[in-house]
Amino acid sequence: MIKVSVEGNDYALKSEWDDITLEEYRGLCAHKIPASLKKRYERIVSGQYDKLEVESYRDLVKVHPKYYGEIIAMVSDIPKEVIDRMHWEIRTKLFNEYLLHFAETQVAPLPLVITEDGKVNFYEGYNAASFILNGEHFYFPESLEYGGIRTPLSKEKIVSFAEASDIEVAIHEFGEKGIDGMAQMCAVYLRKEREEHSDELVIKRTEQFKDLPMSVVWEVFFCIMRLGEQFMSDMQSYLDTLQQTEKSLQEALASSLLE
Repeated sequence: MIKVSVEGNDYALKSEWDDITLEEYRGLCAHKIPASLKKRYERIVSGQYDKLEVESYRDLVKVHPKYYGEIIAMVSDIPKEVIDRMHWEIRTKLFNEYLLHFAETQVAPLPLVITEDGKVNFYEGYNAASFILNGEHFYFPESLEYGGIRTPLSKEKIVSFAEASDIEVAIHEFGEKGIDGMAQMCAVYLRKEREEHSDELVIKRTEQFKDLPMSVVWEVFFCIMRLGEQFMSDMQSYLDTLQQTEKSLQEALASSLLE
């Protein structure tokens, strides 16, 4: 949260992933980006700078600043009448300096962040082990279950059918709905210490976790990615070992036939 001065008054502006909740970001995503601006963001995110087109004067002074003002209103306590009076250059500057990453993340393969030097880079997360929400302590997952295959810690129990099913549903919902499926993804994977899975908890937490800071939501996203990479690495090691064992058995069998 930062303070910005407009017309001589200070206002609060949510500019970091820590500042906005999952539900608030869903609202930002539901707010349609103008087609010409979205196309511009897509080319910037994909590095196609040579294909960037000069903004039309109408887009520059009216269409795009209108969108900027609407987003500013959603993440700040600046009164609507003050935003309505803002010159288009002020709106554009305020948006691009503090809120651009919220919009560009919607067309990027990974979440983005504005760095201290004003550049937009990929957000890396905290690699955290746990977090506290409304006084309750929750832990990030230490194992991954998908497609009936699990990469567990040795101390963990075998996943139940209900738990595996909910994980499958959550991953499907995330794939189908993106940001709208994230609350359910978090509800399945985030648990209190030694907490058992239950359908009732998933339903309850899906609503509760709409208030999660987006920094926590992205951490779940990164955590699952890391576990997925770990799973692929473990699976490759297993296959290599299996292949080597099979080769050794074949060599032993061939040697015994020669004797």
